[in-house]
Amino acid sequence: MDTRTVIEFDGVYYLQLKTKKRQLTNFIIRAIVDNSGEASGKYELMQRGRVQDVVSIHSGAWSSRSEFLRIFHGIGNYAFYGKAADVRLVENCVHQIAV
Repeated sequence: MDTRTVIEFDGVYYLQLKTKKRQLTNFIIRAIVDNSGEASGKYELMQRGRVQDVVSIHSGAWSSRSEFLRIFHGIGNYAFYGKAADVRLVENCVHQIAV
């Protein structure tokens, strides 16, 4: 059983392990919902409590580390320190908060 989970703390994501946590990002992602409450496919990238950029994230970007990193290419100063499996954990955290 995988006991790893991603938590949002102090404006970044951490990988919570059994006895410690490891920083995964230097930003957080917030899903933008439309007037009907549905996810719009657009997301706010936040650093230091402020929206820095708005991006579109297609569903395939959550399944690959390289696709996920392409989202941030050429914009801002965003860092993702995780592995491929951690991308899905971040996705779960982002969509859990959006609900």
